[in-house]
Amino acid sequence: MSSAKQITSWSASRFNTYVQCPAKAKYTYIDKLPTAQSEPMMRGERIHKIAESFILDGGEAVPPELAKHADTLGMLREACDTAPEYLYVENMWGFTTDWKKTSPTNWTACKLRVKVDVAIITDDGGKPMLDIYDWKTGKFRPDEQSSYLEQIELYCLAALLYFSDLHKHGLRVRARLVYLDAGMIFPENPKTYGPADIAKLRAAWEKRVKPMLADTTFAPKQNKFCGWCDFRASNGGPCKYG
Repeated sequence: MSSAKQITSWSASRFNTYVQCPAKAKYTYIDKLPTAQSEPMMRGERIHKIAESFILDGGEAVPPELAKHADTLGMLREACDTAPEYLYVENMWGFTTDWKKTSPTNWTACKLRVKVDVAIITDDGGKPMLDIYDWKTGKFRPDEQSSYLEQIELYCLAALLYFSDLHKHGLRVRARLVYLDAGMIFPENPKTYGPADIAKLRAAWEKRVKPMLADTTFAPKQNKFCGWCDFRASNGGPCKYG
């Protein structure tokens, strides 16, 4: 299989799809072949909307879908009432090839899009601390912790770049993955990053995505998810696997 086309813009989910299977990334993002929305995906979208509505609009009680993290949701809801200017809910941040801020809807300049479920800036000892919360409705998979930590690093890098005006005030950022069904947070004690970490984080992510952005062949890679892939052979798809 060959292709003259390439992936020219990316996100965390696009990168993860490519790592799982380059062919799947091609079918999805270049060929734009249709995919079926699974029940877990639809449920995840619904719960994200429930969380957004509760934080922004409130209610008498934390919805049952969010009950295992009632303290976190309650804190964010209170912040929306007391300091809404420091709360960012369901934001999309866009960046150019050289990591400059741009509109995520600038289809020419924007090459990286980072979707943030919730970000909140608080005062921590006289310095701004930005906390990111990413809602997860799926299972926590211990064997994928390295991928989770990479995603967290991308969130923190994006936040440091997006809020560059706060560097002079000593900005620090950290991110957590909040597993709503499991009632757990990963990591329990998240690493904190500052402006001095930008160069290292940038270099790491540029190295990771370079093969994806240079790929023109998108070879299929057999993996444990082939049996559920929309493009599998047994589903009438173009892939030889599954």
